[in-house]
Amino acid sequence: MKNLKRYFLAGLVSLLPLGVTAFLIYFLVDTLGPILGSLLHFLPAMRHLPQVAYSVIGFVLLLIAILLIGMLATGFAGTWLLRLTSEFFSRLPLLRTVYGTARQLTDAVLVDRKSLKKVIALEYPRRGMYSIGFLMSETPVSFANGKKCVFVFLPVTPTPTSGQVHLVPVEEILETDLGVDEALKVFVSGGAVMPESLRNRPPPGSA
Repeated sequence: MKNLKRYFLAGLVSLLPLGVTAFLIYFLVDTLGPILGSLLHFLPAMRHLPQVAYSVIGFVLLLIAILLIGMLATGFAGTWLLRLTSEFFSRLPLLRTVYGTARQLTDAVLVDRKSLKKVIALEYPRRGMYSIGFLMSETPVSFANGKKCVFVFLPVTPTPTSGQVHLVPVEEILETDLGVDEALKVFVSGGAVMPESLRNRPPPGSA
């Protein structure tokens, strides 16, 4: 019985990542594929294809379109057009808040990774318990009492784009060897994905 349980768990551990990956691919193809796949109905040679073919071909076309838009956006004309688009949406009373927030979020997570200076550890929310977060600025903020603090962003699991911003005294910041990508994997996985730099290491500040 013990062997059966061990074999079952081993099979589950082996198949679960494959299953999750397959489901994610299916979800993306099934959700995003019809965006351009529906246009194939207008081509006489493709009107009789099965629905799954429309989704797969549409998904591939969408990836190609995103790639082409990215190539154009990095050029002078694309940069100029994006600036005009941003200015246009910024003047619309109802959409400027949504567009501005989405733009800042995209730049912070996908484009401007420099906004996340380094991964730090912080004794929070109580003594003896540590949280990891991102140092947002290496320039401290000085208060009238002489205390110097820095901005720290503490993400939440499993959406690291949400969280809290704290002003933390400089002397309470604990540096880590974690990279930004490693920390993001920890937040998204809820700690299930453990970076090698954290394995078999004592807690921050311990002797």
